[in-house]
Amino acid sequence: MLLAVAGSARAQAVQFAPAEGGEVIVDPELAAQTPPAAEQPETTIAAPSEQSADVRLVLRSRVGVDLEWQDPREDVVEATQLMLIEARVRRSEQLSFTVGVRAVHKTLTRARSTPDADPVRFELEAAPTAMHADVGVTDNVHTRVGYQGVHLGRFDVLGASDVLSRYDLRSGPMVMPETSEIAQPAISADWDILQGLAVRGIYVPFFAPHMIYAFEGDYALQPQRQADTEVGFEEIDDIPLTPTAEALANAWRSALSRSAQARLTEGAFAAFAPDPNLGSPQAGLRVTAHGPAGEVALTAATALEKLPTLNFNAAGIPRLHYGRFGLLSLDAATGVGPVQLGVEVAYTSDRAVFSTTEDDLPQTRESDILHTAVRGELIEGDEWLVAVEASCATMLADPPDDQDWLFTVERRFQLAAIGFIGYSITDIDLRLELGGGVLVGPTYLITPRVELRLWDQLYGEVGAYLIGGKGGSRLSDPSATLGSLYDDIDQVLFGLRWLI
Repeated sequence: MLLAVAGSARAQAVQFAPAEGGEVIVDPELAAQTPPAAEQPETTIAAPSEQSADVRLVLRSRVGVDLEWQDPREDVVEATQLMLIEARVRRSEQLSFTVGVRAVHKTLTRARSTPDADPVRFELEAAPTAMHADVGVTDNVHTRVGYQGVHLGRFDVLGASDVLSRYDLRSGPMVMPETSEIAQPAISADWDILQGLAVRGIYVPFFAPHMIYAFEGDYALQPQRQADTEVGFEEIDDIPLTPTAEALANAWRSALSRSAQARLTEGAFAAFAPDPNLGSPQAGLRVTAHGPAGEVALTAATALEKLPTLNFNAAGIPRLHYGRFGLLSLDAATGVGPVQLGVEVAYTSDRAVFSTTEDDLPQTRESDILHTAVRGELIEGDEWLVAVEASCATMLADPPDDQDWLFTVERRFQLAAIGFIGYSITDIDLRLELGGGVLVGPTYLITPRVELRLWDQLYGEVGAYLIGGKGGSRLSDPSATLGSLYDDIDQVLFGLRWLI
């Protein structure tokens, strides 16, 4: 649960980019205009009777530069190039197909080389954003089969119901909105039982965790520092007949590039995930009733933790595990004038929670959690968008004796709040945004951003991500907060976006 909160905080760049069209903090079940189906899979869109086809192409480039260059192993410059193409073909009112793919190239650069690695690391990958068929079984039943998004609930960041989605957390808040959620093979069905009552079911047959670095990168679960690496090589060098630690590091560098080293360590980390077979399915069921006063929904789901839990045995050997948990939540939304209000109460069983042991090693235990959240949203035409979310997660199990659950206050409460304000000057196509969040600890995140249309469908952006907090700098420290763990990676960013 604690690392899940970390993932939500790092992934909130998805919500902090309303100029993208469909990537704003909007209640998908109450919004007056429905975003494209590929981005909001919970909403069924009536297809026209005639055949049609739509194609979308996005080319995007973003460069982030750290404001502080402290440790030699930090990535101080991160450049990302994205190509996204999606096509939708409607064959009839009852049948349509959507196919989408994104290709991402990253260049991550340290300030200088280290004995074991060159300064530059490269990544290139392609993944589907959509590859599914929408079939109208009857007038009241629609199914979707294939790669798709599987979001549940009406909250964007701080809700508890979104337990099936998979996200790319490797770039933290630097992530581009188009690369945040990862499509999964799934089967979903929407059934309009009667006027004002609908059911949505989702089945995800294969489990895959969030994408996150284990050791490489600024936002890794356990970022490596140069001092730790040098100690590791020195310990290896204590074995008789081995070369010096520096020679060993140079040999490692000559044998594998920095990119290959990263693939080797991340591959070993990913090996602990469950096999991609039918033995680890996930599923969710959501019943929604709506009327003139608003909506109320009940959600039940069974899912696996998307971030690994960590335990150490008596010999100090780590063990990674993705535990199963259950969810039961009730949420509601209503409109008060121009403001949309929402509330959620959720109960999750057997969630993974971190504490520390007597020898200062992080230890994972399980606790049932009661989660409450509220949200408010104001949209004024094409100019103003204001949104706020706040939550409190209560650990129902007592922490170990003389210890606290990590990232909590009063030994069992996790508190968080986020806010966003955006203003558009439509005459010159200028978008001003300011997002931010606070987690218990305290941890803070501030994300200003400005986007301007430069020419036709070409947009330029300038922004920053400022993260900080008080506490220890290692996860094993009981005083650690998310802000203290990542306090040294404030960034400014520059980018271009071209829509076709």
